[in-house]
Amino acid sequence: MKTALLFFMLCLAAASAPGWRGRATPGGPANDFPSFPGWSAGPVAPDWTPQALGARETRFARDFPGKIALFTDAERTYVVRWLPTPTRRLHPAADCLRALGYTIEPRPLLQKTGGTLWSACDAIRGSECLRVHERILGADGHSWTDVSTWFWQASLGRATGPWWIVTELASQPGVDRH
Repeated sequence: MKTALLFFMLCLAAASAPGWRGRATPGGPANDFPSFPGWSAGPVAPDWTPQALGARETRFARDFPGKIALFTDAERTYVVRWLPTPTRRLHPAADCLRALGYTIEPRPLLQKTGGTLWSACDAIRGSECLRVHERILGADGHSWTDVSTWFWQASLGRATGPWWIVTELASQPGVDRH
């Protein structure tokens, strides 16, 4: 799963590359976002352990128009992104995984404990199957399960940021789709 995660992170960053205008500064993204409140202020559970980004992920994250971090709870991996402004550089995890050679099988929206809604899909490549859940949270209390809907509402001023994007990836052991 670590290899898949590395590729997933690279894909998330690469998918957001079109239209970049050399935003990087020598100090990296920390200097670009003085309003970033820190990961503990976002939807990061206390039992999630931060994971270091590799050199490649760090390079891609440097030009992401927000912040990216990786966490685990020993069962699942979480990619958490923070965006201060609306951007077309945000893509659904399913698009990135599809570009990495996964077959995507959409699943119905998932309602988790507390009533939160998450988009859901299975990403299958060979004997590997990942269950993927994703949602976007706004500072105004609104949430979205669809990147396009979020983008238009945010761009038209109908949603207030900054925004947190949480992608949950869980291996589905024993699932043989071939």
